[in-house]
Amino acid sequence: MVRVWYHDGSDSDPTQPHMLHPDQYLTLQDLNQEIGLEFFQKYAKFRRLFSEQECWVAFNRPEGDSHPIRRKYLQNLGVLVN
Repeated sequence: MVRVWYHDGSDSDPTQPHMLHPDQYLTLQDLNQEIGLEFFQKYAKFRRLFSEQECWVAFNRPEGDSHPIRRKYLQNLGVLVN
């Protein structure tokens, strides 16, 4: 069973569910219409939505494998040897 609800907007204790009072649950159809989430049995497909400017840059493979930061990361793991 999947339960989804609207967030109450609180920044306190992220381990708590932060539901609105009274609780306002969404159906899977609501999620699909509002944010593009698709749910198939045990598989969920999410679409990234940003409310602010992204603070990172994606480096796609295979080009990203030769990026200096990726190479440094692999060296630190001991996977890549120069």
